Amino acid sequence: MTAVVVASAKGAPGVSTAALLLAAAFTGQERHSVLVEADPSGNVAGARFSIGTNPGLLSLAAESRIGGLNRSTLSDHGRLVTEQLLLIPGPATADESFAVISECASLLGQMAEADDGTWVIDVGRLTSRSPSLLFAQRAAVVLLVCRSTFEELYAVRALVAVLTRMGTDVRLGLVGRCPYSTDEVVEFVGAKVLWNLPDTREATSVVLSAVGAKRGRTSSLWRGSLAVAACLSDEFAERTLAATPSAAPFAGEG
Repeated sequence: MTAVVVASAKGAPGVSTAALLLAAAFTGQERHSVLVEADPSGNVAGARFSIGTNPGLLSLAAESRIGGLNRSTLSDHGRLVTEQLLLIPGPATADESFAVISECASLLGQMAEADDGTWVIDVGRLTSRSPSLLFAQRAAVVLLVCRSTFEELYAVRALVAVLTRMGTDVRLGLVGRCPYSTDEVVEFVGAKVLWNLPDTREATSVVLSAVGAKRGRTSSLWRGSLAVAACLSDEFAERTLAATPSAAPFAGEG
């Protein structure tokens, strides 16, 4: 699996915005991507794209109960935002979201592991009791989005410690102008800074403009998203290469 979990430790710093931008940017790496909304406190894509929440995680969970869910039917439970980006919207309410994520998180993790694309999973605020913690445990990278304030960095620091003990590769996405240097943030939090995001909620218009060959392709927000996706894709490729057993020498070689 190549899955990136996007989360926060406190408040709402723009996790859904970062997840959408990253998922769209991954399609520029010659692979398809799947964006899953798995925030137990409720989700927003259904309203953001005016597509509703069903099909989505609710229909996916229903099909999984009867054993009919597989990779070939996954697209039945999402909407194509672009030609290569499948969005699986989550329920808008907290009660439904918590229940459906608890039910299908393990199955979704297995499907992601078997897929050859990149999955971006928006889990919202991540806690030790979140049913979406399973995604973080299995992810190639967890991107923690936070505003560049001491309060949020302090909260992120504690979550980084928990995730690191689980063996998770954690990176930071800093939102807004940061009063601290990158080195100071890394030393304090204990994770590398991957992305510096402007304080904006215009991800939807940027993504749709960019993929539509409009002026969004030249925006700094989109270019930054592409750079992050390219950096992670290179890292994932190196990991895959390192994990591939080298060929045994022919008899007589040595």
